[in-house]
Amino acid sequence: MLVCRSVAIGPDHTGLPMELVKAFGKLLGWLSGVLAGITAVLYAFGFIATVTHQGMLGLELANTSREPLWYLGLGAQIAARWALQAMLALMLVLVLGETVRWLSRRARAEAAAEPGRIARTARWLDRQTPWGIAVLALFLIGYMMSAFGGALGIRGLLFAAPEAICTRDGVVGDIVAADLRSLSSRADQVVFFAVAALGICGYAVPRLAAGQAGALPLLICGAVTLQAVGAVPSAHGLFVLRPELRSLAAEGDGIGAHGEALYLLARTEDGLWAWEPGTQRLHWFAGGSYSHLRIGRTHSIGALLCPPGAGDGA
Repeated sequence: MLVCRSVAIGPDHTGLPMELVKAFGKLLGWLSGVLAGITAVLYAFGFIATVTHQGMLGLELANTSREPLWYLGLGAQIAARWALQAMLALMLVLVLGETVRWLSRRARAEAAAEPGRIARTARWLDRQTPWGIAVLALFLIGYMMSAFGGALGIRGLLFAAPEAICTRDGVVGDIVAADLRSLSSRADQVVFFAVAALGICGYAVPRLAAGQAGALPLLICGAVTLQAVGAVPSAHGLFVLRPELRSLAAEGDGIGAHGEALYLLARTEDGLWAWEPGTQRLHWFAGGSYSHLRIGRTHSIGALLCPPGAGDGA
């Protein structure tokens, strides 16, 4: 008995739609991961900047915590604010780094053509490259920390005695007087040295990943990376977030009935925090305690705490 079967000749496209679905699913998964990573970085930047700024003023995070959208928005501002300067610093590092790499390759080629002491010296220098990178990164981080000028140690400006801050110069005087030009210059220096240190450590990654260096250069580059990444939002919180307070007034049983000069510190979903310079106290006003809110012009800390002729002279 003969059985006849028909055989289709040509390409089989039955699995093509399923392959497209799988590829599209992988693309969506990749995009979701990238978006989650970017969101986490922006949130971390905004959180670090907020905590640093509030700590400088003397505010506890538990008292003036913000909603997640605030941290994300501030993180996006930090990324946009420093993107150009970071690119310029990286370009400078790349130009110098690639020049050194070209000279190193040329020296190795010449040493290979003339074996002997020169070749041994070239090979030894090549092996010590991760150590040189680590030492250079440490120098850059040192310059970065000096650009802070001790600002990372400033705490409780709103609650300090006027005589302790009104006669200070340096970074404290700049913050108290709200010298935005000087503070912006400090932030520029911090970010430049931080990004330069990150770029320098990037040249050590291939060797360190291949195990061509000891554990100490790897540890140094890891510590430098963490410190440089944290320095950027910290500098933004200390020097870019305006160290000024806006006058506050409202109608209702809350702020309007207080009778003292108040200045806005932070707004949250449930209300707002205000500072009273006369007594150096914080006040919390729930959202329903006022009917109309009026926010006035900005004042530096020196203008509110320091007598005329001291601090910023306001």
